[in-house]
Amino acid sequence: IVLSDIGYQAKIEGKRKEAIQLYKESLSFNHKYWNAHYNLGVAYGEMSNWSRATMYYKLSLEFNPQCAMAFNNLGVIEKTLGNFEKAIEYYNKAMEVNPKFAQTLNNIGVVYMMQGNIELAFTNFTKALAEDPNYVEAYNNIGILYRDEADFIDRSP
Repeated sequence: IVLSDIGYQAKIEGKRKEAIQLYKESLSFNHKYWNAHYNLGVAYGEMSNWSRATMYYKLSLEFNPQCAMAFNNLGVIEKTLGNFEKAIEYYNKAMEVNPKFAQTLNNIGVVYMMQGNIELAFTNFTKALAEDPNYVEAYNNIGILYRDEADFIDRSP
């Protein structure tokens, strides 16, 4: 655990390669340490290495199936790759684990917005704000809807 914590600190300091090495070293002592797998997923995701990020997120879920963030981040990867249906599947799994997860609600809204389903996008953004009134990204996304979707503005209360 200590090596993983030191790895996290290294990542915060921008030393991603050192962090990856420390996370992997921590797994040599306990290969079931889900948090090290999760943090490897984050590190590889930040490097846009989607296949490795996916592998480590899935490993983290193998050892901690209640990690809503891992499901959420798998959804982000799938959305980034244009696999919207798969993204929604992962987001729904995150919501099963944590039904009040504002970030995932927002991310679901983003997928719907990208698909042109403005009503569902707006619904999910407002649900995100109901769970976390300070979730700035949801406000931003609602602003994008109002800016870009003239039809939506005409239908809004």
